[in-house]
Amino acid sequence: QTRIRNCLIMGNATTGSVSTYRGGGIYIDVDGTNTLESCTLVGNQTMRSGDGLALMAAASNRILNCIVYSNSAASGDADLHLTGNDSTNAFHFSCSPLLINSENGNTTNAPVFVNSDAGDYRLAQGSPCINTGTNLPWMADAVDLDGRCRLDRFSRQVDMGCYEYLPQGIIFNLR
Repeated sequence: QTRIRNCLIMGNATTGSVSTYRGGGIYIDVDGTNTLESCTLVGNQTMRSGDGLALMAAASNRILNCIVYSNSAASGDADLHLTGNDSTNAFHFSCSPLLINSENGNTTNAPVFVNSDAGDYRLAQGSPCINTGTNLPWMADAVDLDGRCRLDRFSRQVDMGCYEYLPQGIIFNLR
């Protein structure tokens, strides 16, 4: 059983000349309940498909509130490599170019980061990942990688990925 939660996984690579390498970001080949929650996988690279995330086992994989985008592969699909019966059905409220099951709250639209060229993978204004995740029990008192509450203080809705969007502006308190 594997559980990865609230992580930024970026800039990793498989190396070597073997053309079977996959999963530059995460490679899961273990049966059981494998869970990825509120993670962002970006800028990873590999020799074959599934550069961001490779799910090799026909297991009960669950991917919730994750962004798997902007990875690169020498061949095949850069972001995901999926085997087994779950295909993209394991993904809920996540963002990746290959997700076909929008009824699970998924989006294929680009996540719109603040400045991915400079390694800033926080969500920018107008991102389709803002307030579109699914709230999970552990989030009630959890924080993101910047120490911000996982649940938006106004909407009480979580964002996709490892960072919560913080709108800019001024709040007035009238008495």
